[in-house]
Amino acid sequence: MAYINTVGGSNPLVYWRLDEAQGSPITVDLIQGAALDYILLSGGVVTQFQPGLINDPNTSAHVLESYLRGFFPFNYSNPWSIEAWLKSDISISGDSTLFTNYVNNTDWSYRLSAINNNGLITLELNTTLGVVTIPGSGVNFNTGDTYYIAATYSGNTVFLYINGVQRGVANNITVIDASSDVFSIGNEYNGGIETQYNGLIDEVAFYDYPLTLSTVQGHYTTGINPPVISRQGGVFASLIDVKSFET
Repeated sequence: MAYINTVGGSNPLVYWRLDEAQGSPITVDLIQGAALDYILLSGGVVTQFQPGLINDPNTSAHVLESYLRGFFPFNYSNPWSIEAWLKSDISISGDSTLFTNYVNNTDWSYRLSAINNNGLITLELNTTLGVVTIPGSGVNFNTGDTYYIAATYSGNTVFLYINGVQRGVANNITVIDASSDVFSIGNEYNGGIETQYNGLIDEVAFYDYPLTLSTVQGHYTTGINPPVISRQGGVFASLIDVKSFET
């Protein structure tokens, strides 16, 4: 339980492990914060108890033409952070929304997406200066690869991290707070096939302060490093398919 202890020690405002406990429905599977429900689009499914995306024995949720949704009040003009592990299993045919509080063109604060036209993980912010786009340079969001993604907002500076490395930054930002308390995982609040994410989602956490680089790196390292167990002079470790883009 190294990962849950590490994230819990960082005091998230909400934390959804997503099906860690066998038999727990998504609607009650959380450490703290608001319960999630899930919205099925045409032919959509949510498959629980899929293989987890971190090296801390766990499971994850798989969404296909569906998305998860919760509600909690938060003023996004204040500092915040979000992090999660993802693995897409279907090629992106449009802009694939990972996380957002988007309701309509005016009522939203942030949207973290995989953008089809350049294959980059991208953070969009609705600010007093208009929509500011921060692409995660140097990393393509490839089908079948596992990613740890984190975004932080300090009140004037935003950082985008992918697999523990800073990949995007913007300064002098003032985010507009949305009137809605929606929190969507895998699509926008009002749905839409063109914006959906299909794949595994694991370990979603939201904070009411900006995570530091060292904290982000600590969460990523804890997630990818398997426990080492000594036994009869041998060393055993489990592996997952996480690619490192730190070079």
